[in-house]
Amino acid sequence: MSLRRPPNQLIHYCHQGPGGRKGPPICWAFTASAAAEPIGSIFKWLRKSTGVIPCAIMSDCALAIKKGVNLAYEDLGRQAPHIYWCLFHVLKAFRNRARDFLKDESPAAIEEFWQIVYDLQDPEGKMHLFYDKWSPINKDFGNYAQTQWHTNILHWATPHQGIHTNNYTKAWHRILKSHFIVNCEGRRRIDEVVQIMVDQVHTSYVMTQLQVEEGLKSQRPNKFQSLAKAKAKGYTPTILELLGIVVTPIEAGVSNILIALVLHIN
Repeated sequence: MSLRRPPNQLIHYCHQGPGGRKGPPICWAFTASAAAEPIGSIFKWLRKSTGVIPCAIMSDCALAIKKGVNLAYEDLGRQAPHIYWCLFHVLKAFRNRARDFLKDESPAAIEEFWQIVYDLQDPEGKMHLFYDKWSPINKDFGNYAQTQWHTNILHWATPHQGIHTNNYTKAWHRILKSHFIVNCEGRRRIDEVVQIMVDQVHTSYVMTQLQVEEGLKSQRPNKFQSLAKAKAKGYTPTILELLGIVVTPIEAGVSNILIALVLHIN
């Protein structure tokens, strides 16, 4: 199948799960910063064709996606979908820009930003103090902190997000890369990825669904969560450091050792 479309569209494929009206995302295409209008068009099409209005949308911290979502649901006011930004992408983007602007002073700014992200009392107040401190040191960095992060704090500060995270989506992405999209040097073309989805992922998913519907296999809603949890050990020290997490051994009893993840907040 061939589709004529602008090069900077966001394409997002989903597959409906067995026995429900929701399913995992199975394919992504990256989008340029100028893609707000085509993204908005896709969400408008989904809304018009299905009538479904999502409660929340998880994305990276690209402003184009935020603008596209707002274009599609701006008439709903407070009933519009909440937009949550992936914390991993937020911290990665902030770290890279801080290093560009502040050089040797960037570790201090990154540490303070961690404090704001995980603050449970007043993240917005701390963001004000952060802006006031770093703007005199580097004006461009201050403007970046104001326009990218302070203005959009509702999308990324964890107290505002509550329990809404993208762990489920990220875990699915990891399974796709480790189980289906393997032995690949560099990035695959999007048409190759879609072909894998059609030939392999879809077939596997439909087979499971048919087995559940025919009673040959019991539906286990926690099966994927268990697999995702097992996959968590694949996170590298670099990823854990970026998220502000340290692994601490804690003695439990005489011979049992519990490995705990502790937020790196000093």
